[in-house]
Amino acid sequence: MKTIIALAVALAFSGAAFAQSTSPAQMKADKAGLERDKDKLDASKEKLKDDKASGKMAAESKDAAQVRHDKAGIKGMKKNIASGKHGSAQRVADRAALKKQRAKLRADKAKLRANKSAGRMSAESKDSAQVYRDKQNVKADEKAIDAKK
Repeated sequence: MKTIIALAVALAFSGAAFAQSTSPAQMKADKAGLERDKDKLDASKEKLKDDKASGKMAAESKDAAQVRHDKAGIKGMKKNIASGKHGSAQRVADRAALKKQRAKLRADKAKLRANKSAGRMSAESKDSAQVYRDKQNVKADEKAIDAKK
């Protein structure tokens, strides 16, 4: 029984040695993978740049989108208040709702600032997160190639 376990352990570790092969074919494949990851990183950076320039939602973080939504709500609420009759129950209700909406905006802005300073992903856009992941992939590929040299 002990020999079977020892054999299984030896085979498991020998498999790890094969995974880090330094053969020319493996090195060529690793370098090709690195080039693909670099191309993907460049494409992600371009997409981020284009989306920011065109104002697409993918270039906006979840927290920033909430702040933008709150601002739009306040703008609409102000229009409702301006068009309402003075002293009406609806206008009173709209003013109370406006007060709550402004408090929510302040809280969401504070949350956005805190998340940005802490580096949380909720303060990152989808495009920015993709660029980050692509950079990590390139770094991992470069580290693996350097380890095989």
